[in-house]
Amino acid sequence: MLTIGLLTNNVLSANFGVNALSLSNLLLIEQSCKKNNIEHQYLLFGDVSQEKELLKEIKAVPELETTKISVVPEIELRKTSSIVKFTKNINKCDVVFDTSGGDSYSDIYGNKRMLHQYFPKWITLMCRKPLVLTPQTIGPFKSKIWNELSKKQLKKCLAVFARDEASFEVAYNEFGLRNVTQVTDMAMILPYKKYPLPEKGKLKVGVNVSGLLYNGGYTQNNQFSLKSSYRELVNRMIVMLTEELDCEVFLVPHVITTGTESDNEACEEIKRNYPKVNYQGPFKNAIEAKSFISSLDMLIGSRMHTTIASISAHVPTIPLSYSRKFEGLFGSLKYNVCINLKEDSQEVTLDKICSYVNNISDLKKNVQDSNEVISKKIDLYKVSLTSILEKCNG
Repeated sequence: MLTIGLLTNNVLSANFGVNALSLSNLLLIEQSCKKNNIEHQYLLFGDVSQEKELLKEIKAVPELETTKISVVPEIELRKTSSIVKFTKNINKCDVVFDTSGGDSYSDIYGNKRMLHQYFPKWITLMCRKPLVLTPQTIGPFKSKIWNELSKKQLKKCLAVFARDEASFEVAYNEFGLRNVTQVTDMAMILPYKKYPLPEKGKLKVGVNVSGLLYNGGYTQNNQFSLKSSYRELVNRMIVMLTEELDCEVFLVPHVITTGTESDNEACEEIKRNYPKVNYQGPFKNAIEAKSFISSLDMLIGSRMHTTIASISAHVPTIPLSYSRKFEGLFGSLKYNVCINLKEDSQEVTLDKICSYVNNISDLKKNVQDSNEVISKKIDLYKVSLTSILEKCNG
C-alpha cells in the first residue's frame, strides 16, 4: 500500500485559501489513485488534538468520504522530541506532498514563516523520501541566504510545480531547475454549489477586503509598500460602487480569525460605517465561500484565493494585487485584469474598477477564455500526478 504524506495540508485553516488548497490537493491525489487502482493511505501532518474535526471536514466532501487517512503530529521546531517523532513519521511515507500554503515558500512574510516552510522539507529530503512541491508560488526571496538555500532544496525535490509564470521563470531560469512544471492553482477544482441570492435587478458585486492589508500588514505600517492607503481605498470603493454605480455590494471575507489578519473584523467595521452593504457574517469553509461567490455578478478581491474561487466559478473578477503572485497567476491564464496596488494610485485604481464594472460583458468573455486555459493546465497536472504516484508505488 502506498503511504502518502501531506505537509502543510490544513483543511481547518482560518485562511480559506489554505483550506481550499488542502481539500483540492486531496481531491486530485484521490482521483488519480482511484483512476489508476493504486491502493493507498494518507498521513496528514497536523494538529492531532483536532483530528476528529479534520477528518469530519475532509469526509464531508463526497469524493473523500471513504479516504484512509490518519493525522500525525506536525513539527514543533523548538522541541527535540517533536522533531524525532516527525522524522519517524516521515520515514513511514513513500512520497510526501507539500503545499507550502500556496505562497509561503518565500521570505516576504518574514524569516519565521520561511523557516517553518524550509525545515520540514529539509528533514524529508534528509530521510531520502521523494518530495513533491504541489502547485504554488515560488519566491520572491529578499534574502540572498534564503534564495540560495531554497535553490539547493528545490533541486533535490522529485518534482516542483509552479502555479504561475513568474515562479516558473525563477525556478527554471534563475535556479536552473529541470524538475519544475508550470500548471495552475489546485483550488481551481474546488467544488461548489450556487448560493441563492435575492433578485433585485442591481449588479451584485462581491468585495473581498483583506484584513491584513486593511491593517497595514503584520508591521501595521504598510508592510507591502502599497502606493496609497488600502483602508481609504476600500472606503472610497464602497461609496463608488453603492452610490455612483448603483451596485448591490456583498462583503466576502476569506480569512476568518481575529486581529491583524482578520477579514471578518474588517468586514464588520465596514458594515458599521456603510449600512447599505450586505454582510451576513463569515462562511464555514472555502467551499461555502466559493458557492456564495459563484452566485455574484462580479468579485473585486485582494485575497488570492478569493479571486481564484471567483474566476474558476466563471464569475468576472477584478484582482487587487499586492504581490507578483497575482500578476503571475492571472497572466498565465491570459487574464490581464489585475490592478497593481503597489504601482497604481487610488484615483487610477478606482477609475479602472469603474471601467471594468461598466464593461462587465468583456470580462465575462475573458473569464470564459481563461477557464479553457485553466482546464488544460489542470489536465497537465493530473497527468504529472499520475506519473509520480505510479513511480512511487513501484
